[in-house]
Amino acid sequence: MSKKKFFIASGIIVAVLSFASIAIVQSQSQNVSGSIVDVVNPVIEPLKTEVMLPGTVKSEHRQSISFSPDLGETYQLLVEEGDDINEGADLIQYDGTQSKSEQEKVALQIEAGYLHINYLEKQEEEVKKREKDLKKEVGEKEAKETVQAEKDQLEFERKNANLDLRQLLLQKEELEEQKQKLTIKSELAGTVLSAEENPIEQKPIIEIIAADQLIVEGTLSEYDSLVVEEDQTVAITSDAQPGEEWTGTVSSIGFMPIENELTGGDGERTEYPVTIKLDDGDITKLKPGYNLILRIATEEKQALTVPNSAVLSEEGTSYVLIIEEGKAIKREVTVGIQSGSNSEIVNGLSEEVDVVVNPSGVNEGNEVSIND
Repeated sequence: MSKKKFFIASGIIVAVLSFASIAIVQSQSQNVSGSIVDVVNPVIEPLKTEVMLPGTVKSEHRQSISFSPDLGETYQLLVEEGDDINEGADLIQYDGTQSKSEQEKVALQIEAGYLHINYLEKQEEEVKKREKDLKKEVGEKEAKETVQAEKDQLEFERKNANLDLRQLLLQKEELEEQKQKLTIKSELAGTVLSAEENPIEQKPIIEIIAADQLIVEGTLSEYDSLVVEEDQTVAITSDAQPGEEWTGTVSSIGFMPIENELTGGDGERTEYPVTIKLDDGDITKLKPGYNLILRIATEEKQALTVPNSAVLSEEGTSYVLIIEEGKAIKREVTVGIQSGSNSEIVNGLSEEVDVVVNPSGVNEGNEVSIND
């Protein structure tokens, strides 16, 4: 072998040995320092699971008042949209010009009736006085016969006048009742949803809802109906009103499902009606028909939790990696409910252990260092 080839071969061998030495040193260095990981201690905190579904605002009780031409062609609205009113409050006053005219006419006839009756009673008194004077002159029998026909006539006229007056008084009562009908009153305490000055045909002049009886209705899937119960708390929001929030409770869940064909599917989806009672929040910002987002808290409790990212699964078993004496140790755990970014740990951990937050790339038995 020539010297030149010898030197080339020697150089290649030296280079290979150098690279191998460097790799061994680096490997040993990594085994000494290990991976740097972030850890947390499990903490006990409030945890809840929710069922989210859309809902629609409705009112259990409402009053709709339409224009009534029988009461008159003109009217005055006595309330405005958004007004809070009591039961029995005046809402609409119809003009009732014809009714006023009839009332005045009847009032005059009643006054004339009283005057006529008073006149007849005075006439009867005069006849009695004349009969008394005649007794002294011609005797009682002849005096009575002389004035009897006149007395009978006056009595007949007085009775007829009383009957006419009674009829007029009844007519007056009827007109007063009609007058009361000209003032439309609220049948419930609540909020005025609308008050139209110029209502179009078939549209109510005024709509009122009972403010304390505003509800939200939605539908539950078959699965959700198994976990949602009455009196559970409901958080309510609206995409149309960002920042506004309301709270309520589940007041009822329908026993029978509603019919709802699943569009685009191959069957029907079973859904159950659910009613939410509003408990808190600015109800004046809600109207029947508004669409809301409902979050029903189906379970709330204090639980031991870790971040979701700390929980791994393998062959149907859940586990986390904890740090003991500088090494990663696999610890099997029982996972409960999940809420947001945290998971409940039912069994397998205590608050004192260090749990690796993001164990990706870390295996059991690896030496690790905790990131300060």
